[in-house]
Amino acid sequence: MSRGRTATPSLREAAPPALLLIHREAVAPEHALEYAGVESAIARACHELGGPHPYLALETLTGSPEVWFLNGYASLTESQGVGDRYAANTRLMATLAETSRRKATLVVVLGEHLASCRTPAHAWRLGHDRCLVVTIGRDGPQHGVTFEAPDGTWFGLEGAIEPDAARALAARRGPSARPLAVRPSWSFPAPDWVQQDPELWSGWR
Repeated sequence: MSRGRTATPSLREAAPPALLLIHREAVAPEHALEYAGVESAIARACHELGGPHPYLALETLTGSPEVWFLNGYASLTESQGVGDRYAANTRLMATLAETSRRKATLVVVLGEHLASCRTPAHAWRLGHDRCLVVTIGRDGPQHGVTFEAPDGTWFGLEGAIEPDAARALAARRGPSARPLAVRPSWSFPAPDWVQQDPELWSGWR
């Protein structure tokens, strides 16, 4: 166990979310610095202006640069309620409108899926890993905790403690696997994420 990390939670505490919103976007290398500033500004606005829901940002460790954003929900009702709370927060929405305009010129959206958990008993919890390996397929369950999107895409998520371990696991899983590392400054963490790994989140705000 690495310094600053707490014990692994029980299976009941570690249950994955029923729904996982997966948003993927590509960032050209020449825009990387500006993109980092925009994402940090978005995360800071959520912190300072009362963002209604945590989200996790991750960046690919190999291949073409991609950024993934993960949001977990207990139900579709919760997901819709979060959208309503965003809309009701006029100060936050005004700030996000400006940053979104800047961001739109820097990225290409690769896809967005609201995927349903197919392995609810799996001992995994969003935001409790420093790195993830995501295996993508169309032929049923993948490795780890699995989520199925409405279009039939399956995502299998496995945690890794550090980038080299994530790269090695992705290499074993094959070409459909993506190794990713958490980017704390681009995320809006839930309190339990910070409690689970205070070292990772120590520089957050």
